[in-house]
Amino acid sequence: MMRLKGIMQRIKSTAGETLTETLCAVLIIVMCFTILCGAIVTAARVNSKYENVDTAFHTTEADTVKGTTASISGSVSYSSIDVTEHTTEQDYVFYEASNE
Repeated sequence: MMRLKGIMQRIKSTAGETLTETLCAVLIIVMCFTILCGAIVTAARVNSKYENVDTAFHTTEADTVKGTTASISGSVSYSSIDVTEHTTEQDYVFYEASNE
């Protein structure tokens, strides 16, 4: 009889976590991990896409050659404009219209 009482007490015990609580905790952890991985992948894609776009806006760090002329020609007309040439450390070349 004593053994049966011990088994019945274990069955009726409310100590510990239920299966539902454990599954909910695992679900929340998986959802957080999925969102974090998605954010990391998105950040990596954006970074690789726009990694050199920022270069054109750093004219202060570029070497400048003044007095360059840019020529534009078409089938009907020809035009030229004085520009300032900028070259960055990564050999990215861009032009800015001279205000002179």
